[in-house]
Amino acid sequence: MDVALVEGSICIQDKLAVEEIKQTREKAAVVVAVGGCACYGNITRFGRGGQQNQPQHESYLPIGDIIKVDVYIPGCAPTPQQIRNVCVMAYLLLKGTKEQKDLATAYLKPLMMAAQRGTTACFCDLMTDVINQGLCMGCGSCAAACPVRAITHEYGKPQGQRDLCIKCGACYNQCPRSWYSFDVVDNYEAINEAIMAALQ
Repeated sequence: MDVALVEGSICIQDKLAVEEIKQTREKAAVVVAVGGCACYGNITRFGRGGQQNQPQHESYLPIGDIIKVDVYIPGCAPTPQQIRNVCVMAYLLLKGTKEQKDLATAYLKPLMMAAQRGTTACFCDLMTDVINQGLCMGCGSCAAACPVRAITHEYGKPQGQRDLCIKCGACYNQCPRSWYSFDVVDNYEAINEAIMAALQ
């Protein structure tokens, strides 16, 4: 297949699921992790047994801990438009003209860089890459995204509690400044036109 979308984390006790994700990597040109659980494991990374349906399913990992992932679509849950756009641009990256490939590269670059960063991200990363760089605009997206309420919003800036942080990556990837790209902004109209043309 050209582009494979994978949603959710992988239970490492489920041998079939592990085998299927490995086959997905072998058969797909581009593997896309869709959503916080597939990208970072989110709170499922910290689940250890006791699930009502199948208690033998104890440990969950983001797919990037098992296979190489090319593109992340972070968020819980990502928008349908973003999923559509990534699919179209990944396809154009593989099969498009040179101009389409250039636009697809510009669009996908920040999402590919997120995949290259690995399967963990935390408020400390947000502090280093966004807040300490003076890029935080005080929107509160990180605090709203945190599933364990380790981030509060005080005096227009986020404040994190390290002892509560589970390194799920939700805050980092919800922040619009953590993976902001001038390549996308500068080519927004051309990228949008390429997506709309490919869909027709």
